[in-house]
Amino acid sequence: MVRVFHEVKLGEKGIRKFLSSLEADILETLWEKGEARVKEIYEEVRKKRRMRGEDADFSQTTINLYCKKLLDKGLIEASIRTGKGGLYYVFRPKVSRQEFENMVVRRVLSEMIRDFPEASYFFIKEAASTNLEELKRKLRELEEEGRREGK
Repeated sequence: MVRVFHEVKLGEKGIRKFLSSLEADILETLWEKGEARVKEIYEEVRKKRRMRGEDADFSQTTINLYCKKLLDKGLIEASIRTGKGGLYYVFRPKVSRQEFENMVVRRVLSEMIRDFPEASYFFIKEAASTNLEELKRKLRELEEEGRREGK
């Protein structure tokens, strides 16, 4: 089971609303690379953070700890491989970016509808009426994509 989040940080953007900044950087790195060792993740995350002018003062041990957190949340998986130095872990995403986004939206909307049913339905109806053509276009795209993938 995937445990995505327990709080929403409304001031953040994208997946950082639901994950810590370091968890988000690690997951985004794995989505880009497909799979990586802790050292590779560490180097890539430090490079990205420096380019953004953010704190990059953490160790490979910290990356390993955050990979464990993402493993526990069911967002990544690990396998053990053998190399020159012995055994090492290789991490890879267990869910795609699209699957993650779908899980988050489904959970947020479900909880909003459960806790604030009238306000939620009003908002959805209002959003649908003001963006009806855009919604129809997106639905057609998703249906076509599903047909191409045989879903």
